[in-house]
Amino acid sequence: MAIALAGLSLAFQFPGFALRGYLEGCQDYHLANAVDIAAELLRAGITLMLLLAGFNLLAVIAVFPVIALARLTGLHLAAHYSAIGWQPQWSQMNMRSMSQIREFTTISFLDGTFMRWFLQADKLLAARLLPLPSLAILAVARRIPLSLQTFCSQPFFVTYPMVSSADALGNRAKIQKFVFLSTRILLAITLPLATCLWAWGDVILRLWIGEEVAAGITVFRIFVVFAFFATMQEVPLVLLYGVGKIRYSAAVSAIMLVAGVVAGTWASLRSGLEGLAVAFTVVQAIGTIMLFVHALPVAGVRWDDWFRKSFRPVLHAWLPVLGWLVITSLLFPRTLAGLILSIVPGMAAFVFLIARIVVKSETPNWKVYMQRLLLEIE
Repeated sequence: MAIALAGLSLAFQFPGFALRGYLEGCQDYHLANAVDIAAELLRAGITLMLLLAGFNLLAVIAVFPVIALARLTGLHLAAHYSAIGWQPQWSQMNMRSMSQIREFTTISFLDGTFMRWFLQADKLLAARLLPLPSLAILAVARRIPLSLQTFCSQPFFVTYPMVSSADALGNRAKIQKFVFLSTRILLAITLPLATCLWAWGDVILRLWIGEEVAAGITVFRIFVVFAFFATMQEVPLVLLYGVGKIRYSAAVSAIMLVAGVVAGTWASLRSGLEGLAVAFTVVQAIGTIMLFVHALPVAGVRWDDWFRKSFRPVLHAWLPVLGWLVITSLLFPRTLAGLILSIVPGMAAFVFLIARIVVKSETPNWKVYMQRLLLEIE
């Protein structure tokens, strides 16, 4: 019965993906997000009430198809009242466009499926090959680093239509500017946060869970590196999806899945949980590099220009902060107070340095200042 209810939930979710895609294509992200947020809050609230009332697991699972149907209804209404009203008609169907859409969605589905399985494969291997305590440590140690990836990459979902529009207009300069700016902004967000997590990971885990997860600090730090590369791959992925060249990204995702399973199995048998984490991090790093190797020529971006315009400003601001975090992590007490006294000045210094490096001229208007920081590239 539980499987049937879960299957019914999926049956309602798949049409919802299409409607959400329509809203995103219309740039009505606020409508799609509002429906999703309302659905999640409703699901969480009903689930909590059922558990507090003493209902069993089957009753909780029954909530999922109900919420999925409510979400589908909400997305349909949102699409109907969007900027371009959702009014599908059979007479307006273009079979040539349908063929192109079918090809794109099929490859996109495979790409997303391969990547989703890759991100879950380490847990499956740990459950099969390692002791149960290792699986618990893995679940805790990867939670915050992968949340870093989600937090840093979320803003890039809205850039797909921008890249597609620039490509349709043949505006190569705009696509190149996207590559330079997106790399710099994503690097400026991810690198200092990842450094803070690396330096104070043991304190974070101890404050969050307790001393019993101290053995997970090495795995935690390895997954911080994993999250950094997984976040940076959003730049080439958005570019390739925006220009409609996604066969390569799907192939890379398939290679990463196979390589992750093979390398992860070998490494976990030889080195346990740490070996498993290293194997998947190396595969992720190689996959990210492969995507950039293919995407930069597509945009017509030279490697030396990319490094000079995107990496160099961030590295110049990050290196002093790295030194500060390393020194303070060694000298300050491993407590919440020490963490705050290290991270807050370090992040403030990074923001000041990156702003001074990128925006060289003085301006009294903070709006102009932020525009130059986020939207201009030399």
